[in-house]
Amino acid sequence: MDTTRRRWMGWTTGAAALCLARPALAQMRYRRSISRLHVIFTPTGREWRGFWDPAGANEEGTEALTALCADHRTGARVPIDRRLWSALALIGGDPGLARWEVISGYRSQPSNIEVGGAADSQHRRGKALDVRLPPALLERTALRIMDLRLGGVGLYPQHGFLHFDTRGTPATWYG
Repeated sequence: MDTTRRRWMGWTTGAAALCLARPALAQMRYRRSISRLHVIFTPTGREWRGFWDPAGANEEGTEALTALCADHRTGARVPIDRRLWSALALIGGDPGLARWEVISGYRSQPSNIEVGGAADSQHRRGKALDVRLPPALLERTALRIMDLRLGGVGLYPQHGFLHFDTRGTPATWYG
């Protein structure tokens, strides 16, 4: 097992323990005010900029971001879980995270098969995003998202992105 993977496994275990032991503390670390959100959907080059209230309804923003991250191969779409955008808004104030490059949002069944996605992929339900990040920010951002306790977080450093979803049960992996 390489040292990067070993370090990631150690960090994910520690972060999971912190979240389980002190969930209220983990939730309070992030500002809850309205934030600027800048999302680029890299398969199409389209982008959305606006304000996002992590505690609010954000109907217009949710619809615009759902359209932005529709399956670019088929045009199909399902509503993208607003908690994914709230997570990006909550941690978007960190240095280097002024904009988010989403490389995968919703995937139709044919697209999911084409990219080799899991049969029960959260992307198929509109509950997952894959986000490209600079290498120096991958692990820290994954840990911050894990603190939010939304569901799964997968780190893919050799491809320069992380996956996160809102499945509801904690899961971490290294790809």
